[in-house]
Amino acid sequence: MLEISFLVFSLGLISYGCFNLLRFRRVIRQGNTTKAVVIEIYEMGREGGPTWVPALHYTVDGIEYTKKVRYSGEPNKSLGRQPDDSKHNYYLGKRLTIFYDAKKPSYFVADAEGSRRILYIIGLGAVLLATVLLARFIGLE
Repeated sequence: MLEISFLVFSLGLISYGCFNLLRFRRVIRQGNTTKAVVIEIYEMGREGGPTWVPALHYTVDGIEYTKKVRYSGEPNKSLGRQPDDSKHNYYLGKRLTIFYDAKKPSYFVADAEGSRRILYIIGLGAVLLATVLLARFIGLE
Protein backbone atom coordinates (compact mmCIF):
# COMPACT_ATOMS: atom_id res chain seq x y z
CA MET A 1 0.00 0.00 0.00
CA LEU A 2 2.84 2.36 0.87
CA GLU A 3 4.46 1.57 -2.47
CA ILE A 4 1.32 2.64 -4.34
CA SER A 5 1.14 5.85 -2.30
CA PHE A 6 4.73 6.75 -3.20
CA LEU A 7 4.09 5.85 -6.84
CA VAL A 8 1.00 8.07 -7.02
CA PHE A 9 2.77 10.90 -5.17
CA SER A 10 5.83 10.80 -7.44
CA LEU A 11 3.71 10.69 -10.60
CA GLY A 12 1.70 13.61 -9.22
CA LEU A 13 4.87 15.65 -8.65
CA ILE A 14 6.11 14.90 -12.16
CA SER A 15 2.72 15.78 -13.70
CA TYR A 16 2.42 19.00 -11.68
CA GLY A 17 5.96 20.01 -12.60
CA CYS A 18 5.52 19.26 -16.30
CA PHE A 19 2.22 21.16 -16.47
CA ASN A 20 3.75 24.22 -14.79
CA LEU A 21 6.92 24.06 -16.88
CA LEU A 22 4.91 23.98 -20.13
CA ARG A 23 2.71 26.87 -18.97
CA PHE A 24 5.75 28.84 -17.78
CA ARG A 25 7.53 28.41 -21.12
CA ARG A 26 4.37 29.23 -23.10
CA VAL A 27 3.95 32.52 -21.22
CA ILE A 28 7.60 33.46 -21.81
CA ARG A 29 7.33 32.54 -25.53
CA GLN A 30 4.17 34.62 -25.96
CA GLY A 31 6.22 37.62 -24.96
CA ASN A 32 3.34 39.63 -23.46
CA THR A 33 4.94 41.98 -20.97
CA THR A 34 3.85 44.79 -18.72
CA LYS A 35 5.37 46.85 -15.92
CA ALA A 36 4.65 45.88 -12.31
CA VAL A 37 5.53 47.44 -8.97
CA VAL A 38 6.17 45.74 -5.61
CA ILE A 39 3.48 47.14 -3.31
CA GLU A 40 3.85 44.90 -0.27
CA ILE A 41 6.19 42.31 1.18
CA TYR A 42 4.48 39.67 3.31
CA GLU A 43 6.27 37.75 6.02
CA MET A 44 5.24 34.13 6.26
CA GLY A 45 6.40 32.04 9.21
CA ARG A 46 8.06 28.71 8.59
CA GLU A 47 10.29 26.30 10.43
CA GLY A 48 13.81 27.59 10.24
CA GLY A 49 12.74 31.23 10.10
CA PRO A 50 10.41 33.45 8.13
CA THR A 51 10.21 33.70 4.37
CA TRP A 52 9.17 36.77 2.44
CA VAL A 53 6.66 36.98 -0.39
CA PRO A 54 6.40 40.18 -2.47
CA ALA A 55 3.07 41.27 -3.94
CA LEU A 56 3.04 42.92 -7.37
CA HIS A 57 0.52 45.36 -8.79
CA TYR A 58 0.11 45.59 -12.57
CA THR A 59 -2.42 46.49 -15.25
CA VAL A 60 -3.38 44.57 -18.41
CA ASP A 61 -5.97 45.98 -20.84
CA GLY A 62 -7.20 48.45 -18.20
CA ILE A 63 -7.76 45.77 -15.56
CA GLU A 64 -5.65 46.01 -12.40
CA TYR A 65 -4.17 42.94 -10.72
CA THR A 66 -2.41 42.45 -7.40
CA LYS A 67 -0.77 39.07 -6.99
CA LYS A 68 1.88 37.48 -4.80
CA VAL A 69 5.09 36.28 -6.41
CA ARG A 70 6.10 32.64 -6.01
CA TYR A 71 9.39 33.58 -4.41
CA SER A 72 10.85 33.65 -0.97
CA GLY A 73 13.99 35.19 0.39
CA GLU A 74 15.41 38.17 2.22
CA PRO A 75 13.78 41.43 1.14
CA ASN A 76 15.23 44.91 1.26
CA LYS A 77 12.39 46.84 2.90
CA SER A 78 14.14 50.19 2.90
CA LEU A 79 12.80 52.96 0.73
CA GLY A 80 14.89 55.76 -0.72
CA ARG A 81 18.05 53.66 -0.81
CA GLN A 82 19.22 51.80 -3.91
CA PRO A 83 19.37 48.04 -3.41
CA ASP A 84 22.10 45.92 -4.90
CA ASP A 85 21.64 44.76 -8.49
CA SER A 86 20.61 41.20 -7.62
CA LYS A 87 17.77 39.96 -9.84
CA HIS A 88 16.14 38.27 -6.83
CA ASN A 89 16.09 41.41 -4.69
CA TYR A 90 12.51 42.60 -4.27
CA TYR A 91 11.86 45.77 -2.30
CA LEU A 92 8.90 48.10 -1.82
CA GLY A 93 8.45 50.31 -4.86
CA LYS A 94 10.66 48.24 -7.18
CA ARG A 95 9.46 48.37 -10.78
CA LEU A 96 10.01 45.36 -12.97
CA THR A 97 8.85 43.84 -16.22
CA ILE A 98 6.72 40.70 -15.96
CA PHE A 99 5.45 38.23 -18.55
CA TYR A 100 1.72 37.47 -18.38
CA ASP A 101 -0.61 34.91 -19.93
CA ALA A 102 -2.75 36.61 -22.60
CA LYS A 103 -5.65 34.20 -21.93
CA LYS A 104 -5.45 34.60 -18.15
CA PRO A 105 -3.57 37.80 -17.24
CA SER A 106 -3.75 36.96 -13.54
CA TYR A 107 -1.05 34.35 -14.24
CA PHE A 108 2.36 35.95 -14.62
CA VAL A 109 6.04 35.14 -14.55
CA ALA A 110 8.19 37.64 -12.68
CA ASP A 111 11.45 35.75 -12.99
CA ALA A 112 12.43 34.10 -16.27
CA GLU A 113 14.92 31.97 -14.35
CA GLY A 114 12.09 30.47 -12.28
CA SER A 115 11.91 27.33 -14.39
CA ARG A 116 14.79 25.99 -12.28
CA ARG A 117 12.42 25.59 -9.31
CA ILE A 118 9.96 23.70 -11.50
CA LEU A 119 12.73 21.39 -12.70
CA TYR A 120 13.57 20.62 -9.05
CA ILE A 121 9.97 19.45 -8.52
CA ILE A 122 10.14 17.22 -11.61
CA GLY A 123 13.51 15.89 -10.47
CA LEU A 124 12.20 15.09 -6.99
CA GLY A 125 9.27 13.22 -8.52
CA ALA A 126 11.63 11.29 -10.82
CA VAL A 127 13.89 10.32 -7.90
CA LEU A 128 10.91 9.09 -5.87
CA LEU A 129 9.59 7.16 -8.85
CA ALA A 130 12.99 5.58 -9.50
CA THR A 131 13.26 4.64 -5.81
CA VAL A 132 9.85 2.94 -5.84
CA LEU A 133 10.59 1.07 -9.07
CA LEU A 134 14.06 0.03 -7.90
CA ALA A 135 12.67 -1.23 -4.58
CA ARG A 136 10.06 -3.21 -6.49
CA PHE A 137 12.66 -4.56 -8.92
CA ILE A 138 15.07 -5.81 -6.25
CA GLY A 139 12.23 -7.12 -4.09
CA LEU A 140 12.21 -4.73 -1.15
CA GLU A 141 8.86 -4.21 0.46
